[in-house]
Amino acid sequence: MATLGTYYYDSSSFTNATTIYDDADLTIVSQNGWYSDNTIVRQQISGVLYAGQVCATPTPVPTPTAPIPVPSPVAPSPVPSPVAPSPVPAPVVVPVAPSPSPVPVPVPVPTPTAPVPAPVVQCYYYQLKYNPLSSCSGTSVGYYGDFSNFCTATQLYTDSACTQQAPSGYYTTFSSNEVRFWTGIAFQDSCQSC
Repeated sequence: MATLGTYYYDSSSFTNATTIYDDADLTIVSQNGWYSDNTIVRQQISGVLYAGQVCATPTPVPTPTAPIPVPSPVAPSPVPSPVAPSPVPAPVVVPVAPSPSPVPVPVPVPTPTAPVPAPVVQCYYYQLKYNPLSSCSGTSVGYYGDFSNFCTATQLYTDSACTQQAPSGYYTTFSSNEVRFWTGIAFQDSCQSC
């Protein structure tokens, strides 16, 4: 059975609305079910209003009436060639079944999952020579990477929080003169000797 209530929708007409809400600020989505403005009826599932259907006027079912009894013929007085009366058929009433009401099908609502936190990057400091064009020479600058050994690092950063990637170019270690080329996103190769 229908329940009357006050609801709000996000359009100037119920026909064009996309969602039904419980509050005027349109922040609380109404529960799944069928909603009507007495002209059309629309189903809402998980905050989505489906296409409208015209509200059907119930078809009246005629009340069956008892058949009219057919009188038994009375034998006429003896007259020449009596004629028997024609029988009167009884009226037949066929009841019309009412149209079935649409039954809402419950739709399972997915359980929200907590976001997976981003992994914490361990930063290691390197004292390197930087040259954008050639290897084994350059300006001495401090950089940071994701492995303690420069030759096994996969990322290169300019800050100790390991969030700002270093510019592309050649990077050479002071202690062992090993050089690698950094593309700005990844190392192009493993360590080479100067």
